[in-house]
Amino acid sequence: MRSTLLLVLCQLIAGAQTPTPKTTAPKPASAKPATAKPAIATKPATAKPASAKPAKAVKPAPASKPAPAAKPATASPVVMTVDGEQVTKADFELLLENLSPALKAQAATPAGKRQIAEQLAEVKSLAHEAKRRKLDQEAKLRQQLQIQADQALANAALNQMLASTPVTEEILRKYYESHSSEYEAVQARHILIRYKGSQVPLRPNQNELSEVEALEKARQIKQRLAAGEDFATLAKAESDDVGSGGQGGSLGSFGKGQMVPEFEKVAFAQTKGMVSDPVKTQFGYHIIETQSHLTKSFDEVRSQMEQKVRPEHARALATQVRKASAVTLDETYFGKP
Repeated sequence: MRSTLLLVLCQLIAGAQTPTPKTTAPKPASAKPATAKPAIATKPATAKPASAKPAKAVKPAPASKPAPAAKPATASPVVMTVDGEQVTKADFELLLENLSPALKAQAATPAGKRQIAEQLAEVKSLAHEAKRRKLDQEAKLRQQLQIQADQALANAALNQMLASTPVTEEILRKYYESHSSEYEAVQARHILIRYKGSQVPLRPNQNELSEVEALEKARQIKQRLAAGEDFATLAKAESDDVGSGGQGGSLGSFGKGQMVPEFEKVAFAQTKGMVSDPVKTQFGYHIIETQSHLTKSFDEVRSQMEQKVRPEHARALATQVRKASAVTLDETYFGKP
């Protein structure tokens, strides 16, 4: 768990974050004191002048009081510090959101949350050490970090594009129409005759048959069916597939990809009511009766289609952006397309 978490955190943190500088309110400029004007001298009278009272000095205007500093917006509390780098509660919880469901569940307990914090501290300590060693200035590592940053941005852009241009009903309908064969199904039943080396176990008191003997027995069963014997009755008595044999050989309905290729090819190729010749698979020889052909409805396969269409839709959006971008490649280096 420790090494897995360390790897995840290393992927989430491409290098340490730069410490957030403390904001200080700007100091208001002090108002300059008003300059006192000098008193105007009076001309002396011819007679003995009376001693004039000195003009009162003009008091300087008091300096204006500084405007009170604006209160900072309520910031997320710092919950962790590594070599001076602060991690706020909001930062840490954002990191938790990017973890896997298993690690998120671990963080639901105080002990688990602390363990993740300790691992984060280890990652950041190593990142700081890398910077002290000037590893972040090496071309190879800088390129690696740039690629990681570009990939993260590309994913974010693509996710936003998918959110704004989702897979529409029209896109799904077109896909359904052009891929309808993928959603075909058949209802079928079979009788299995195993041979030595088959993955199907022997029934109680059953003799081991060679491939030749098993093929011969399967041919005989096909002849008995052609002569009019009941398929379900023969399946219960002769089929080595005990599970389906007890149900008269019924396999229910199945789509493409659910059966081994040799079996599927014959079951889908036959028309309703046809019974095959012996078909060999790793389980033995099968006599297959196709009972009906079905096509799953749009609503039945909607979620299945969305899983297939979404990556294709994302690829189309990415290609659209790529074509709209100005890209040039040096053909002397990369060759011609």
